[in-house]
Amino acid sequence: MQRPVVLMTFGTDIGPHPIPRLVMYRNYAEALSESGALVLGATDPDGDAARACCAMADGLLLTGGADVDPALYGEEALPKCGKPDPWRDAMELAYARAFLAAKKPVMGICRGLQIINVALGGTLYQDIPTQLGFEHPGGSIHEVAARAGSTLARLFGERFTVNSYHHQAIGALAPGLVVDAVFAEDERVVEAVHHETLPVVAYQWHPERMRGADRLTPEGPDMKALFDQFVSQLKKG
Repeated sequence: MQRPVVLMTFGTDIGPHPIPRLVMYRNYAEALSESGALVLGATDPDGDAARACCAMADGLLLTGGADVDPALYGEEALPKCGKPDPWRDAMELAYARAFLAAKKPVMGICRGLQIINVALGGTLYQDIPTQLGFEHPGGSIHEVAARAGSTLARLFGERFTVNSYHHQAIGALAPGLVVDAVFAEDERVVEAVHHETLPVVAYQWHPERMRGADRLTPEGPDMKALFDQFVSQLKKG
């Protein structure tokens, strides 16, 4: 059987030479590969290129990373908002919109969840402590409450432990998105969503760090099932 193709997005930084380089943690690709996908990189922010790549691929993974530019959802940056990466914002929005328009499967992780919400017309809290009034530190471990009857509740129960590497979160939920899990201690922080008519799922935590014997986050359930489910959906297509 031919392996389904997933395009995966990258971030940028400056290395020892003054030339921007593409960077991303390898465990995103490993999680998809172990579930049966062939993973390729999405590298061209042009809308026509994104649509051409979408036509050749079966699914899209929007990865974690830097803050999304608030101008993209009609706001000015607050002091605690991180410096935007215009190249990455343009690239990920182009690919997200291409796959959404084509009704092809999309998975978002951390920043990826936020990009999906912005691409569909939603907004973000730029800084949880500033705007919601409580700490939600990166690198922490906490429980989420899954919506009764959701896939997450079926797989892991209605309360389970996840990791946390974000200071931003969904503000106004985009039309069409359904909340599947929230931060158990304060339900204003959305932790997982799916789309009511499109094959879109997204998680605010990092499931790629919660799978396998050498997982980075030892707490919580093994999240390999989320990648198996996503790749299985691609195979059916």
